[in-house]
Amino acid sequence: MDKQFSFEVKDEKAVVHASGKINGVTSRGFETEVSALFSSGLKFNTIVFDFKNVEYISSSGLRVILYARKKLYSMLGKEEESNSSLVIEGAIPEVKEIFDVTGFDTIIDIK
Repeated sequence: MDKQFSFEVKDEKAVVHASGKINGVTSRGFETEVSALFSSGLKFNTIVFDFKNVEYISSSGLRVILYARKKLYSMLGKEEESNSSLVIEGAIPEVKEIFDVTGFDTIIDIK
């Protein structure tokens, strides 16, 4: 069975891969993986969340994305208004709608 969450870093870009549903049960694994990225010692200035295999994300999953955003901007010394260093890629329409309804589309680059 494939791991639901993983990350890789190449050319100062971190890619966090996720699949399935990110909800109250699975968000702990999501948070653990994101925390492991920050404590890995690897150098990166951009985080891309690869959501092409994500079916759903709940508020607990959204909280992990906010944690990653805050931690990344703190690490880079960037202004909160800058949203080009954290990207959500490949989200299906149903997941994009969650980002739109919650206002995440105004603070995170969603492609």
